[in-house]
Amino acid sequence: MIILIQNRYLKQSNIIIPFQKTLFKTLSEARNWVEAFVCWFNNEHQHSALKFVTPNQRHNGLDSAVLEKRKRVIEQAKRDNPERWNGRQTRNLTPIGHVYLNPDKENFNTTECQAA
Repeated sequence: MIILIQNRYLKQSNIIIPFQKTLFKTLSEARNWVEAFVCWFNNEHQHSALKFVTPNQRHNGLDSAVLEKRKRVIEQAKRDNPERWNGRQTRNLTPIGHVYLNPDKENFNTTECQAA
């Protein structure tokens, strides 16, 4: 039995996790690979849309503390080495608000998605 998993996330996996270049020989092998990928994606991958915190940090409410600490470190570095910034502002590290999966960008209405 040969199993090939096609997933839109696999294209990201070759950044950190070696891409599965061969077909999976068993269902168990495929499941183990996907399990490792999901673990990496949720716990190690710092997502750009989440201001470079992991999905689990965001989900568990830890993103604010991570971003605040990062902001303090960057501001101190700017004070210590202002020539590196050349008058530029530091990155916006304000925690993001609501997160939506695949919102309809043209007809998206935030009031429809807010929790009751």
